[in-house]
Amino acid sequence: MKKEYSKHPRSPRYFLLWTGLLALILLVVGCTKNQEESDSTGETDTAAEVTTAAETFPQTSSPEDALLSYYEALIEELRAELLQEKEDRYISDHEYKTRLEELEAALKAWEASTKPDDTPTGGTPETEPPETKPAETKPVVITAPFDYRLENGEVIITAYKGKETTVTVPTQIDGYPVTAIDDHAFQNTAIVSVILPGSVKSVGWFAFYGCFGLEIVAIPASVTNISYAAFDGCPNLTLLCPADSYAAKYAVSFGLKHEYV
Repeated sequence: MKKEYSKHPRSPRYFLLWTGLLALILLVVGCTKNQEESDSTGETDTAAEVTTAAETFPQTSSPEDALLSYYEALIEELRAELLQEKEDRYISDHEYKTRLEELEAALKAWEASTKPDDTPTGGTPETEPPETKPAETKPVVITAPFDYRLENGEVIITAYKGKETTVTVPTQIDGYPVTAIDDHAFQNTAIVSVILPGSVKSVGWFAFYGCFGLEIVAIPASVTNISYAAFDGCPNLTLLCPADSYAAKYAVSFGLKHEYV
């Protein structure tokens, strides 16, 4: 009896074909798995980076707000420098004026001490009349019109309405004592000299502001308050006041020309 052989022999060619196909399948499956793991790892890393950035750099305002804040800080810095410059300039000018006044006083004292004696021998010596200071030259009392108001039985001058340039503020008006010069009372008027009475206690804001022709204001020791810019805009002004009075200290503080009476 003849032995039969299989019609489908397993040749090396088929074995290599199936082996290559299986390897290809395993390669595709491995690449897909690696890609999924890589994507998962990438998402995790990205989330971690966002969290870290949020913790490290907290949320800030918009770029426009940041730029605005920067310019505001810069403006404040420049404003501070400007104020410091003005303060330094004021101190320098004040020291210069004070030193100039001291030198002028020393020069007058030296001239007085070295002046030759012209007194003739015998007879009555001729004496020169004393030098008249502005404080000793009292302006003629002018009855000038004033606007005023009454507070607690006291007169507060609110405005000067006269045309006279030499003004003496009265001690009383209508039987009430004059105790204050109100804000802007003499502002921008053509006055040249003003004498305040001993009843006045205060001078208001901008009281003599812009009086370019004002040369003399006599302030008594009774004045204990002079408000802001009371004598601004008065380039030729000299304050006549008692030594150690409030007005004298005010004049020194603000570099105003003054003489003691």
